[in-house]
Amino acid sequence: MSPSTNEELRAHLAAVDAAISAQLNHMQNLQNYRHSVLQELGAIVYPVLSLPNEITTEIFIQRLPDFPELNNNSRTLPLAPLGVCRAWRALAICTPQLLDLRSAGIRPRLGDLRDLIEVWFSPR
Repeated sequence: MSPSTNEELRAHLAAVDAAISAQLNHMQNLQNYRHSVLQELGAIVYPVLSLPNEITTEIFIQRLPDFPELNNNSRTLPLAPLGVCRAWRALAICTPQLLDLRSAGIRPRLGDLRDLIEVWFSPR
C-alpha cells in the first residue's frame, strides 16, 4: 500500500463530507415525515383538536357558567380548559372573555383571586 497523496486524502475527505451531508438530509426528511404522521395521528386520536381555533374558543365562551361557583374545583371555573392539554391551555390564555372575571360573573375577594391565579396559571 503506497502512502496517500494530499490530493487523494482531500478527495476522500470530500466524499466523506458529502456522505455525512446526505445522511443528515435524510435524517431531516425522516423527522419531518414523523412530525406529519404524529399530527395525523393526533387528529385521529383527538378529533376535537382538529377543530378550528375559532370554533374551540366559541365553545369555551359558550360553556361559561352564568353564576360560577368559587371553590377549589378548577373545573367549575371559566378557565377549566387550561388543564386539558397544551393546545387548549394556549388557546384559553389567548381568549380575553375567559380572562375577564367580571364578564364571567365572578367577584372574588383578593385572597380568592390569588388562589385562582395560582390554579389557572400553574404549569400542568
